[in-house]
Amino acid sequence: SHGTGRGQRGLGGSHAAGNLSAQLAIANRRWRCPWPTDADRLAIHQESATLRVCVSKEGKLESAEIRQDPGYGFGAAALGCVETARFTPARDRSGAAMDACATIRVRFER
Repeated sequence: SHGTGRGQRGLGGSHAAGNLSAQLAIANRRWRCPWPTDADRLAIHQESATLRVCVSKEGKLESAEIRQDPGYGFGAAALGCVETARFTPARDRSGAAMDACATIRVRFER
């Protein structure tokens, strides 16, 4: 035994068995969207909008549409914000980048 743990492959479920797939993601973890001006006067301190985004295998945003909009400009603000985001493309089981769509929640806090 070499002590490298080689004989234990497969114990961690399907992910350990060479599945390199990954969902598309926003590249910047500290991503924050500006508060919509329509909502400035409201006593809201947290809100979220849901968008459907499609991102190419190069990480370029191909399309975005609002799925859930709480109103007061949050949907439009989320759309504008996502257009400036950098994305990490999705990957298939072999680890190759691929075109993909996902539903993402854009959170607003102040």
